[in-house]
This record gives sequence, C-alpha cells and structure tokens, in this order.
Amino acid sequence: MKRKKPLLDNIRIVLVEPQVPGNVGATARAMKNMGLSKLVLVNPWFRDHPQARYMAHNSENILDTLTIVDSLEDAIAGSVLVAATTRRTRHNTPFMNPREASPVILESAAAGPVSILFGREDKGLLNEELAPCQLLVSIPSDE
Repeated sequence: MKRKKPLLDNIRIVLVEPQVPGNVGATARAMKNMGLSKLVLVNPWFRDHPQARYMAHNSENILDTLTIVDSLEDAIAGSVLVAATTRRTRHNTPFMNPREASPVILESAAAGPVSILFGREDKGLLNEELAPCQLLVSIPSDE
C-alpha cells in the first residue's frame, strides 16, 4: 500500500449536488477504507451536517479537509483524467467496469490529479456533466 499512496493522493472523489448528508459521510468512510483522502462536493445544499459526521465514523478527517465548489468545472480543474460513474454509454468514450478502470485511473494518477464523479442520488449525472469525461465506469448492480 505504501507504494500506491502517492497515486491515491492524486485521486479526487467528486460528489455532484449530494442530497443526503449521510451519503457524504458514508462516502468519506468508504474513501478512508480504500486509502483515498480527497473529497470534493459540487454545490451541496448543506455544509457541515451532523448526519454526515455520524455516518463518517472515524473518517471525520476527510470531512474536515473536503473542498466545496460551486461548479463541476471548478471540481475537475487540472485533472489529467475525469471518470464518471454511470450506466449510460456515450459515443467515443470508453465504458468499463471498476476492475477494468482501476489500472487506467492509477496510471493516470501517476501523471497528475484524477477526478472520479458520482452524480445525484435521484438522477445521477446529467449529459452535460458527462461531456468532459474521458472514461465512464459502470458499477455492476441490481437493475
């Protein structure tokens, strides 16, 4: 893990307009378990919410250092790769499962910041939010 830590430091998890504070905390907890530390929120309706802190459980340091921005453009600025989680395919954009995408993401992280986008809980990412993405990742789940 020590060898991959600098690569993981270049990976940003970006939540676009999160609606449920508890999901932000749960994301922070999952990130810590995976060795990730950079969380960016795009236009959340809340700032520091107790439900997020409760769900973070021992991952509050990620909440303490998260970045809040007003636009997706600000969230992905400077990224050498932008990957989006979605079930929708798009022309000319590679579409992979997480196992296939992981080496691409880590290789890109060696060159600079990588942003991985997650959309709103109720409708995901909009088409215009998928447009700047060079990689689409579909997480296998129940229909």
